[in-house]
Amino acid sequence: MVVAAWSGSLGDLNRFRDRADLQRAVADIYPRANVVRIHNWTGQLWKLADEMSEGDLVVLPLKSAKQVAIGRITGPYAFREQLRTGLQHIRPVKWLRTDLPREDIKPDLRNMLGSLLTICELSRFDAVSRLGQLATDGTDPGTDKPQELLGVDSVADLAKTVAANGPVPMTIRDLLALWDAGSRNSAVVDRMRADLAGYGLSTAPPFTDGSIDTPIRVLSIGAAPETDATSGESAFHLITGGGKPAAENVPETADGATEETEEIEDTDAATAPEIGLRVSHLLSAESELISITLDSDVISAQTTMLDSGYDQLAVVDGNGSLVGSISWRSIGRACISYDQPAVADALDDGHRRASRKDELLGWIDDIVKTGYVFVVNADGTPAGIVTAADVSERFGEDLRPTVILEEIERRLRRALSVFTTEELYHYAKQYKQSTIANKKHKGELRPLSPDDLVFGEYYNLLENEDAWQRLGWKISQQLLLARLDEVRKIRNSVAHYHPDPLSAKQIKSLEGLRSMVRASVSDARPGGGAG
Repeated sequence: MVVAAWSGSLGDLNRFRDRADLQRAVADIYPRANVVRIHNWTGQLWKLADEMSEGDLVVLPLKSAKQVAIGRITGPYAFREQLRTGLQHIRPVKWLRTDLPREDIKPDLRNMLGSLLTICELSRFDAVSRLGQLATDGTDPGTDKPQELLGVDSVADLAKTVAANGPVPMTIRDLLALWDAGSRNSAVVDRMRADLAGYGLSTAPPFTDGSIDTPIRVLSIGAAPETDATSGESAFHLITGGGKPAAENVPETADGATEETEEIEDTDAATAPEIGLRVSHLLSAESELISITLDSDVISAQTTMLDSGYDQLAVVDGNGSLVGSISWRSIGRACISYDQPAVADALDDGHRRASRKDELLGWIDDIVKTGYVFVVNADGTPAGIVTAADVSERFGEDLRPTVILEEIERRLRRALSVFTTEELYHYAKQYKQSTIANKKHKGELRPLSPDDLVFGEYYNLLENEDAWQRLGWKISQQLLLARLDEVRKIRNSVAHYHPDPLSAKQIKSLEGLRSMVRASVSDARPGGGAG
């Protein structure tokens, strides 16, 4: 097994409905601890209890020898009340290797094992596949990640790298991984801003701009202000804690701040999260753009379009500034008017130039009409292109989760219509029977239908054994509840319109719950199975 050597009197972590619930309990036990410590302790305990999955790898540096143990998690979190404090929170593990010399692990991965966090997910530098190979044959194949990011597994590591080597290029996705985040919701953005500022760091362009795969540079605030995975497995790292809370050794921010850190800029614009979908949120707006110069011949333009599979090309002048575009349509028009047309003869006017910060909706009509719009930098040079296909794909990504969630809720509400108002109050809202009877007697019990319930109340109802037996669904109650809890969190993200699309893992959770509910709730009759 692996053990989180936690000394606090939290009891069984399974009793906490979500991470926020656990964080409140941790804060109650340690009222004098600062916000950073509370957040880190909560995150590590939640990883052990909820985020680790059966089949995930776990790596444990051994203090007794310069060796590392690698295992695979074989079951859910368990609370061993009979054991002494500090040994009660466990995960069962099948150890694959317990004597791996540390020097057999390449420096970038080995440095990650020195994380200041007792429990952390190793999500970078191909850690999962590399640890799997180390467990199998003791060899580390290494990674093809950029040299600048080797050994960078925390914002503290990033600050040291910037101080030693100057600006560090990376993607927004790589930056998010330092906070174990997959999207830029408001809480994540606020925490990243505070942590970066605490270490004297900024990004250019801002990490709130662009798609999640947009390249950025991380640099010191003094250098420049903030201006313009295929495997389903995970790998987790644990270090011994000597009976202390799981993150007692987490440092405060670099300037000594514990709860609040000054923002990089004084202006609201520099610190406020993005509002609305920007042109830069589409990846192609930041991807490499193939262009052709104004003095090129049409044959070269056509050949370039055939080679790259493009329907249009950006046309630039001698300084690299965008002067227009050329397309199959404009070439055809020029061939009718001229015997031997040049690129200048087939040039579209090029007025369709968007800025990264422009709202995407303002350009939809132009994109639909012409099929594309060019994105330019402040100096007029082309930065990328947004096509009708890009817009369709992005809105499809945003719409798909909403459609799946709507079907899930409609089917759940149809099934739950077999319950009376009193039963819904009791099972879903968890009112005591005496409270319900008293309110009914006083005429204060308003009618309640499944349409009035939220996801957490669906969970309460389906968790109740009496209600579950009433429904008669022939699926695993435990698996349904686990998936429902995952989807509840995803629904919050969708409802708050975060700028980043859901991950493949989140979409899989949505589709999994939809499949369960479809199998249990027919299109014809409430409460019953698919029949």
